[in-house]
Amino acid sequence: MAKARSRFQDARLFAVVGGIWTLSSVVAANPVRAENGGSSADELPADRSTADGSTADRSTADRSTANEAMADERGESPSSDTAQAKVLFEAASRAYRKGQYEMAVAGFEEAYRLAPRPQVAFSAAQAYRKKFYIDGDRTSLERAIALYQAYLIGDPNGRRRDHAAQHIASLSQVLLRLGVSAPGATRRGRDPKTQIMISSDLGQEEAMAIIDGAPPVDLPAIVDVKPGRHALTITAPGYFDKSLDVLAVDGRLVGVDAVLTPKPALLRISAPDDAEVSIDGRLQGTTPFSNPIEVPEGEHFIAVTQSGAYPFVEEMTLKKGDERTIIVSLETTTQRTVSYVFLGTGAALFAGSTLFGLNALGHQKKAKDIERVLDGGRSLTVAQVETFQDAENKRDEAVAAASVLGAAAVVAGATGILMYVLDRPRTPAPRTTDGPALAIAPTAGASFAGLLVTGQY
Repeated sequence: MAKARSRFQDARLFAVVGGIWTLSSVVAANPVRAENGGSSADELPADRSTADGSTADRSTADRSTANEAMADERGESPSSDTAQAKVLFEAASRAYRKGQYEMAVAGFEEAYRLAPRPQVAFSAAQAYRKKFYIDGDRTSLERAIALYQAYLIGDPNGRRRDHAAQHIASLSQVLLRLGVSAPGATRRGRDPKTQIMISSDLGQEEAMAIIDGAPPVDLPAIVDVKPGRHALTITAPGYFDKSLDVLAVDGRLVGVDAVLTPKPALLRISAPDDAEVSIDGRLQGTTPFSNPIEVPEGEHFIAVTQSGAYPFVEEMTLKKGDERTIIVSLETTTQRTVSYVFLGTGAALFAGSTLFGLNALGHQKKAKDIERVLDGGRSLTVAQVETFQDAENKRDEAVAAASVLGAAAVVAGATGILMYVLDRPRTPAPRTTDGPALAIAPTAGASFAGLLVTGQY
């Protein structure tokens, strides 16, 4: 009978705990906002949105929240303990969001020890409450109630007072069913371990830490170490490694927040010499490049242009640390081809004009020779007269032909040169979809003429 009663009490206890867990899930799914714009009961301060309702960048939100949680009401400059508490608060917040509540509890507790602010107490209570739901550890339940009470004592008018009061009431019922009275707002001591708590600003991306050459551990992480200095390396795919020298203090939890620098993508362009390369509308230089072009992660618009060739354009998405090679083949423009035709025609016409000019000079020389006979006082024969007249006629015809061909050569050559010089490519601009765009172009048909208007919406 006693065993049956014990089992019945255990069943009732787990039913109560399950009911609280279900209620917590409902609250998380349907956040109850405080009257002054607070967050839901299950949110950490680091999970809040910006005042205008948009979600801030994760790393920025973490830092601003840590600054808010560690704010000194006296307006004094932050101490080294406060700075360390901020690092621990951020690391614990990231562990909380990943469901690593044991780690979050350790970080929040140490942050609360260094900077006993009400906001830190509330966050620590949230972590203890979630930890209790998972492992059923009674001490986690007691500590959660104590920290909620500490929050209400430290900030009676705080934005989370209603949430804290609700959690105290519900969790106290669980303790009463366990036959334990609700504790007061007492501080829980930590085991005197020497540890380093490591986190990074990468959010959901995978980051790992290597301490003193040991096997890497996933972040966030708490690592047991010996007092003294330790070599710490933070690594993540697509980021430059971060090396730090960390001093571990005996019996303390030291927080490290690593900010990693993303690696650029490396882009190699294989194109004809003297081609201009632009990325996202910005000129990068002319080919050939001695080194790859460093490009940040994201979508990019690559354009390769050269005088007398149609532009080469390509849109691509690059990731951190990517290495890409683009092989560019530029097609000669119609204008450049036509300019060559005009230049060739001009050269041919000039050659023809030169030949006719030389022919005219030959006939002119023949006529001059006959004129010298007259100048010597001798009379001309009938044949000489006919030859003289024929030479003058052919000379005039050759001069006329040379003049026409020469003028045509000048026109053709000038046209070819202008078409060649003016065949400069216009670098294409990246396509934008910020708003509507209109384009107007002349158009004509067999029975009409007008303007064609096109639009993009």
